[in-house]
Amino acid sequence: MLFFALLSRVSLVVTETFDAALFGEGVLSALSHAWRELLVPSPEGSVIPRGASLWIAPIECADISRRYILQNPHKSEHLLKMPPLNVSAEMTDPYDTENLLRVPGGFRLLAEPVKAFTVDFNSREDVEAHLNKETEISISCNASGRFDAVAVWFDLTMDDIDVLTTRPIEGNHQRASCWEQAVFPQSSLRTVDEGSSLKLSVSNKDSRVEIRVLNEEEEDKLVVPQDVVCFLNNFSWVEEFCKTADELFEMWEDLKSGTLELMDLCPFPVLGLRFLSRCGKKSRWKMTCLELSADHARLVKAVAAENGIPDSRIHFIKEDGLPERMFHLIVWNFFDPKGELDEKAIAQYPEIK
Repeated sequence: MLFFALLSRVSLVVTETFDAALFGEGVLSALSHAWRELLVPSPEGSVIPRGASLWIAPIECADISRRYILQNPHKSEHLLKMPPLNVSAEMTDPYDTENLLRVPGGFRLLAEPVKAFTVDFNSREDVEAHLNKETEISISCNASGRFDAVAVWFDLTMDDIDVLTTRPIEGNHQRASCWEQAVFPQSSLRTVDEGSSLKLSVSNKDSRVEIRVLNEEEEDKLVVPQDVVCFLNNFSWVEEFCKTADELFEMWEDLKSGTLELMDLCPFPVLGLRFLSRCGKKSRWKMTCLELSADHARLVKAVAAENGIPDSRIHFIKEDGLPERMFHLIVWNFFDPKGELDEKAIAQYPEIK
């Protein structure tokens, strides 16, 4: 990397320090420093782009919802009974990014987009005012539907004529395709009606954009790894696991009263739980499965109880703690939620074998 010292202040700064939510890469902090230390005072000093606007809109998107919220499964004799729990996926960041123009199944706006922030990069005062800023916004929904996420995009004002936008819908400005849209998923299933209002808090603090739904009732919920939510929401995949468990039960019916063990290493032990549920309460079959988090273990136990399986027949292990004993059946998942081979799981194969 090349470093050099400026001998004098400059009259122009050009920046593209933006992420999908506009402020996430610290553009405001960088420009605040530039106005203090590098640029000659305005109007002689200037910044390109001149400014930016942040837009938000509630959307319905089944693909996003399936990745973050446990859905209600369809009725089938080949599925496990699921308890009425609110289960959502863990998020390490306040938002994810998505190309909404290419999301499978598309998306639908539930309200007209609303401008949350407009910042003038050529005003030091305005830049610094937005370094830590929070605003409350009321959005009137013009369509009924399931409220799955808040979508966020931005416009960059380049000059008096040109505006670049990451807007995922048709508009008058040139689309900047190098950025995706920021998506703030909901953590529970919720619907809105046409004419109803959503109150949102939108904040930017230390280059961290956050959006919260206000006046929302606190609900008890389990928060589990995203792989678990994606796995359980793939109903056809789960159903095939359950059918396989039923077939194994019929094949091994003469063994169901013996002391036998199975290990299910899937993100959620669907096949193992289904098999134990078919064996009956007097069976001595036991299952070993992964404990990915405390809430994950609680969810496994809750589903087990719903299907008549006592806790005493379930043994939890950590991902890096495979037991050194033999099993009569091992269920091994070597695909990630995207359908690609999971390198970590593949690396376990010699030990499992």
